[in-house]
Amino acid sequence: MIHLASSFKFHPVGFGLFTSGKIGNFRFVYDCGSKSKACVNNCIESEFPELERISLDLLSISHFHFDHISGLKKLLGSVEKIDTIILPYYTPRERLIYILVLTNNSGDFIPDGWEFDFLKDPVGYLITNFNERIGKIILIKGGNDYLEDNTKQNNNSDKVIPDQELENLEIDFDELEDSDENQQIKKDEGIESSKVYVKEYGSVKLRTSNSIPIWQFVFYYPPLTEKTILYFNQILAKAKLNSINAKSDLERIVNDVIFDRIAKKTKMHGKDINNTSLTLYHSPLWKHELFAWPLLVCLFNNSPFHIHRFIPINYSSAKGFFYSGDIDLNKYHVVLGKYYNRLLDQICVFQVPHHGSIENWKPSISNRNQGAFHIVSSKLSNNRRLHPNPKILHSIAANNGLFFWCNESNMIEIEFVLANSIDK
Repeated sequence: MIHLASSFKFHPVGFGLFTSGKIGNFRFVYDCGSKSKACVNNCIESEFPELERISLDLLSISHFHFDHISGLKKLLGSVEKIDTIILPYYTPRERLIYILVLTNNSGDFIPDGWEFDFLKDPVGYLITNFNERIGKIILIKGGNDYLEDNTKQNNNSDKVIPDQELENLEIDFDELEDSDENQQIKKDEGIESSKVYVKEYGSVKLRTSNSIPIWQFVFYYPPLTEKTILYFNQILAKAKLNSINAKSDLERIVNDVIFDRIAKKTKMHGKDINNTSLTLYHSPLWKHELFAWPLLVCLFNNSPFHIHRFIPINYSSAKGFFYSGDIDLNKYHVVLGKYYNRLLDQICVFQVPHHGSIENWKPSISNRNQGAFHIVSSKLSNNRRLHPNPKILHSIAANNGLFFWCNESNMIEIEFVLANSIDK
């Protein structure tokens, strides 16, 4: 009997996002941040106690807003090593927009210390400070092409896998192709480390020790819209910062004594940067003959209770998890639909983007998965923004979905078992 246990957590970080997962012995994290550093640091200490020196196989960051990266330094210092870090690639111009947005008078976090160094040069910061703990760094380029094999599933249901082969799962990045701009990007960024790769978006496989693929991780980073690019260019033109093509240009500008004055006078909002989130779909590669048995564990004020899923959903086909970061589904639901294709019909857990903001919500993807779990990570009380918006809750309920709110008090954990038979 094949039996693979896994669990996926949405940690109680309040206004932010910190998710982690275990598939057998394979551990991964998608985003690690919160508006409250104390909140996310406590969650990291609970999940990755420094004394245990746990190794992390995969870390993915959706985008560089503070509430998605503020725990990054703590996480990197808490684990023994990280085999692979996956980041969306932002050009120096785009990183300058981040810095301008975060240093204006909008009331958002003003970066300083390590966060500022990370925004200026993500790869340089990681290599300089954590080189010995990092196996490789993969920068994912955005794009509009669609992978044909994203509609397919591997039929491994007839293969017999000894239990010992499930004890050493490894992820294979060979299917991620090198970007055509690999050399130019490395030159612009001054990257010399052999640990750094510039890749196209796509899927990677988690395999057994006998190279049988059992799980897939599918990344996609949609390109900026023409409207957003025009908006960025207008900001840079007003600030007289048109000439910026390489990391050295960015460093020259942010180190200039007049930068603070320019930033404070440049009015802008950061919403368009949310559109650059690196999304992640992951799911088993076993075909429908295997079963999934979900158990949802909620933690309210440190007291857990369990929810078995009785509302009808076909778990023989709906086994996918979709992490959206802060992406704007209004702008990108068509692009995401074309890229992920029928994979979006197999979602059983959906991370609602941007902490439940109605501006980023479009029910079309959610409606393809009747009865799925929907999880929002946000703050309990938020006077400035209505996150999560009640309209989203009504939209989910209308499609027979379940809504769960992960906040400072509530952790959401989904336990997931794959087996070729289930003991009654």
